[in-house]
Amino acid sequence: MKSRSLITVFVFSILLTQFTCGCNTPKGEDPRNNPDVLASLEEAGKLIEKLSIAEIDILPRGFKGYELYSWPKEEKWMFTLITGTNRTKTVKELTTVEDYISETGWVNIHCSSVDDIQTALSKLPAGELVVWCGELHIGETEGVDFKLPPEQIVGDIKTHCEALGLDLVVGVG
Repeated sequence: MKSRSLITVFVFSILLTQFTCGCNTPKGEDPRNNPDVLASLEEAGKLIEKLSIAEIDILPRGFKGYELYSWPKEEKWMFTLITGTNRTKTVKELTTVEDYISETGWVNIHCSSVDDIQTALSKLPAGELVVWCGELHIGETEGVDFKLPPEQIVGDIKTHCEALGLDLVVGVG
């Protein structure tokens, strides 16, 4: 009697495995690995890899806040607002002119004026931490002089952040 019960349990467990293991398993190839499918989705406007700052009302909250970098270029001030992390950013990553806002929350926004950076900062949720890095010592900076702009510009951006309810920390670096 005991062996018959064990056999019944064993058979039942095999049947249960057959019915449950395959239920959510996709059949065939993952469409994300098929370049033709991806090209078709992109062509149809249904593939979103990144968003632009103009399309977003509010940026995602950063787990470690955001980092702000600035440097002079041709008598203008350039800025990058990027998701905060523990790693050192590369010069290329900070100076790229292409914005990147992913669906997963990675943000890298390049701004070429004080007005542009204030617009980008306006898209952050109130209470967000923004660490404005001062002088950078990241090895070879490829001719880019990362530093804070003149006091007037720093003051204008600080005032703007205060009005937005952002927690701005200036001069870290």
